Amino acid sequence: MLTPKEQSTGNSPEQNRRGSSLVEILIALAIFSLTISAAMMIFFGGQNFVAGSLESREGIQKAHDGMEALRFIRDNWWVSLTDGIHGLEFKPDETWGLTASPDESDGFTRTVSISTDSLNIKHVDLTVSWDHPPEGSKTIELSQTLAAPNQGLIGNWSQPCAIGSANGSSGSKGTDVAYGNGMAFVSSSAAAVGKEDLFIFDVSNPAIPTQIGSLNVEQGWKALAYGGNYVYGIEENSPDFFVIDVSTPSNPTEVGKLTLNGGLGRYVMTRGNYVYATTATKAGGPEFFIIDISIPSSPRVVSSLEINADVNEVSTLLDVAYIATSDNNEELIAIDVSDPADPQELGSYNAPGNTDGRSVHAKTAKRIYLGRSYSTSDHEFFILDATAFPITRRGSTDISGGVFSLITAGTLSFLGTDKSNEEFQNFNIKNPLLITQVSSLDLSNLGTGADYYDNIVYMSVNNVDILKLISTTAFGFCV
Repeated sequence: MLTPKEQSTGNSPEQNRRGSSLVEILIALAIFSLTISAAMMIFFGGQNFVAGSLESREGIQKAHDGMEALRFIRDNWWVSLTDGIHGLEFKPDETWGLTASPDESDGFTRTVSISTDSLNIKHVDLTVSWDHPPEGSKTIELSQTLAAPNQGLIGNWSQPCAIGSANGSSGSKGTDVAYGNGMAFVSSSAAAVGKEDLFIFDVSNPAIPTQIGSLNVEQGWKALAYGGNYVYGIEENSPDFFVIDVSTPSNPTEVGKLTLNGGLGRYVMTRGNYVYATTATKAGGPEFFIIDISIPSSPRVVSSLEINADVNEVSTLLDVAYIATSDNNEELIAIDVSDPADPQELGSYNAPGNTDGRSVHAKTAKRIYLGRSYSTSDHEFFILDATAFPITRRGSTDISGGVFSLITAGTLSFLGTDKSNEEFQNFNIKNPLLITQVSSLDLSNLGTGADYYDNIVYMSVNNVDILKLISTTAFGFCV
């Protein structure tokens, strides 16, 4: 006989329990599905954020490389900088050139717009754009002006002179210089800890450089670099690295500090969101550091390399950093920095003799300029070819002194040396096989750092007169 419950449902108790279990399973599956969907949304959302950050950095790098390429074209093929819309291409012969339309690679479009004013100055707007779903298109824009051919060299550089000079405070010794936005930033070391380490000069009137700001950070600085609203410095007697806000030049302010796991400070330079910092050799520790400065108040080391030698200077070309070292077998080393988190040594150059690599300027892959410490028997100034590895020599010459700084402009190379009475030297380097001295100047002490802009060489001097502005009489009056 059936019970009333069994009659009303038409199912047995066992069937009811099975039905209940099925419902529970379906509910559990639905909850699991929703959980997985949410997790996937979070995961792919995170991936999208990371991808966006990586894309932004790549876009910044393409813009930076584009500006470097335009300066190369300015120096070598000025007539090709015609008004209109262009792109850029890196040719098989390791040179840059303009294209007839914007260039595209890896999902990025780079557009170069050029116009010329009445003074024959080129005004360049460079844009890098890309799509980033679902946010849409993103863009990075940079602008610069390009002077006349040969990097604006005018006048008779066989008769250079100091058209301006500036002093630090008592006991100052200039160690490095960077030009930017009408100002010269000079680092200094001094016997007293309480002296200024950074000086800022208004050089809009080159004949009268005027100090507009200074800062005592901690100890004396060995080198500095300028980028945007910030100056980056490294101490001479420690591995301390500093970020200084100079958006108000009259009131520079320390905003970040980082102690590197290396020896004493040697050099710093900026490239995009990164600073390459170097130190003297440290047993069991690195001497080459890549520092992320995207958050100025919180600089952080993203990678480093142990060189087993002092790294005295760095210069970059595209994705390669060239470092001048004290290694007797590798005075110049090329490092692939395309992945900032994983720098890799590509090759090196072993100069004759045992003197240190002191300075370097990477102009093109076929023109890497290397300066060395003084040698009684070997050359101190080299032009190297890094289009293939190992790096080879194209030409060299004797300086009769150590080359502590160098910068090239057009067919000339300007050297800061420790040769008495010829601390500034100027060489014609058009033909690497026939490097010839053009001129020299007697500074008060060795030329420790060099920068160039608009027919003026800015040179730091290891003395209280920490800054010299050197040019020709066509540009100003000698002081």
